[in-house]
Amino acid sequence: MHLSATLNINPWPRPTPEAHRPQSDYAERFWLPVIGPSSLWLLRWVQRELEDRRREGQYVPFTVGSDELALRIGLGAGTARQSPLRRSLMRLETFELGRRLDESVVEFRTTMPSVSTRQLERMPVELRREHRAWCAASSGLGLGLVLAPVVGGQRRPWRLEGGGTAHVIGASRSGSLSSLPRCGSA
Repeated sequence: MHLSATLNINPWPRPTPEAHRPQSDYAERFWLPVIGPSSLWLLRWVQRELEDRRREGQYVPFTVGSDELALRIGLGAGTARQSPLRRSLMRLETFELGRRLDESVVEFRTTMPSVSTRQLERMPVELRREHRAWCAASSGLGLGLVLAPVVGGQRRPWRLEGGGTAHVIGASRSGSLSSLPRCGSA
């Protein structure tokens, strides 16, 4: 499908049981390897613009030039078949985070679901462990105390979307988190 020089951006509020904002740490940690940086930046930019235009609790659609949108998120201008903007949009469509209704109307999800089991299985083992720890911490299991990621040789507390943190305890000697629940089996 051809992409118009001007895009009408609409929210696609699709309810999900475990919703994550595109700006969240969850999106960056677990969706980034799935959709790639350009698609994540596109989704984040659109979400921020929708939030800025929100009136009386409702998202307000807006219009933006395709070239302007591409340049704002660091992609080259152009809407040709293999342009970075078009590829990013197609990637969001593939994972049902965005959809083109026609050549000038695009809807973007306002929240992201947890990654699916299939997407999780394609991630590196350590990232899968981090995902399980994230899910356990955000669900309140284990009193919010789980294996946190290693950054710079030290374990760091997770920043949870609700504003809390989770700290280190209770992993087996092998670091296995197989006993922790798995979320995101959508």
